[in-house]
Amino acid sequence: MLGTDDEWATIRSAGHRETFYTDAMEGSSSPLARDCAAAIEVAPPEARAAAAQDALDVLAVAAGIKPFAAVGWGFDSTAFRVAIAAAAARAGLAAFDGPPWIGESGNSGQSWYDEALCEDLAATQLLFVGPPRSEAALRRLAGSRLGVSEEAGVLGYPLCCVKEFHRRQRLFHLITRRMIGRQAQGDETLKRRLARARAMLTPKTETELKLLLRATRMIFAPFTSIAMCRACEADSGSAARILSARFEALSGDVAAALRRAG
Repeated sequence: MLGTDDEWATIRSAGHRETFYTDAMEGSSSPLARDCAAAIEVAPPEARAAAAQDALDVLAVAAGIKPFAAVGWGFDSTAFRVAIAAAAARAGLAAFDGPPWIGESGNSGQSWYDEALCEDLAATQLLFVGPPRSEAALRRLAGSRLGVSEEAGVLGYPLCCVKEFHRRQRLFHLITRRMIGRQAQGDETLKRRLARARAMLTPKTETELKLLLRATRMIFAPFTSIAMCRACEADSGSAARILSARFEALSGDVAAALRRAG
């Protein structure tokens, strides 16, 4: 488990939403918001949208909307992570560098495939950001294995959306394993090599293509990293849509940077 009940209670307590954190809700007047907007500019141009989203997630942590933020997942920019770490330190937030956690869909039971996924994650470096006094929880989060419910709690995202994301991920990994297996013609050594090389394979049947498209269909709630389930996508009053509006209100500068980069 990520932390004890007492640690989770501390992170989620009213203290997480002290007056200190209300600065994050005051648009570009917040020093943290200004630092985050500046940090986006040091990310590579092709990663600006992802960097802006991560910066907004950090503001959401400061505002008590989100328990933790994982900065740098999906793109590599040491300069951006360093800038965000400095911004977090100035704002009194906790930060820790480490590998990503392993989600529930990252375990297929096929060692040749799961080992390649774990190696890929272990080679990735993230900056985890949390509220003050959450350093121990951040250290346990890095590289740990999380179930869907625990991951939803860590992200502060609707459980229904996180469940749907992992259903799609499991389908994606299943189709990928099938394509690798076909390419390797059952050769275990070649399957391991192709998985580690992250080989780009092409669906060979209409069914395979349809399943792959279904697995990769992601509609994100604006201003968040929430890949919405169909119910939240269809309902303007859903949990994902409400969180989307709260994220948009966090900082004029950072939200504007996300609009430009997107």
